[in-house]
Amino acid sequence: MHQSLRVTWRVTPLQPPLVRRHCSRCSGETPFACSMKFRTNAQKKRIDVWLIYRCSACDEVWNLPILERVGVGEIAPDAFDAVARNDAALARRHAFDRTRLMRHGTIEELPGISIRKSQEEVCALQAGAITIVLALALPCGLRLDRLLTRGLGISRAQVGWLHDTGALCLSPAVRKALRSPVVDGQSIAIDLMALDPALAETLRRGALA
Repeated sequence: MHQSLRVTWRVTPLQPPLVRRHCSRCSGETPFACSMKFRTNAQKKRIDVWLIYRCSACDEVWNLPILERVGVGEIAPDAFDAVARNDAALARRHAFDRTRLMRHGTIEELPGISIRKSQEEVCALQAGAITIVLALALPCGLRLDRLLTRGLGISRAQVGWLHDTGALCLSPAVRKALRSPVVDGQSIAIDLMALDPALAETLRRGALA
């Protein structure tokens, strides 16, 4: 039985998505970018918290609602402190909350990502199969075929061919998975034994490099 190389790809989008929505100053739909800063408003014992976005064309401000009319006592002191100092981790968590963003406009993904690859203790040169497990630091709207193209160093046509021939299998196996956004915990298994040796070597190196 041939050895199987298991690799974890830790995928991190470098910038939060844009939100395309109506801009009153531009009189049309434009992409709004997250400023990574919060705005608050307190009235008596109630507080509102927004994440500030700006129009990419004219710098018009739009505020993404985070908390609305919430009692001051319902907010943990450390959470309120994070908002007050524009904590970057908290801002990123809300800026990548696609469920919330989709309520207010159309999401536009930005292409920049980082892929950090780590392997188990198996000799890559002897591996007859590769299993890639995806670990997402933040939700990512990048299509799986585009991620594999970049990560493995092959074309999208080659990714599609590997999938169509059964050399590349996905788990969970869902319809149009290659065209769908990547999912945390998703795994990609590639059987190298039936492939041309040059392509197999490219995939081995790409999975790790």
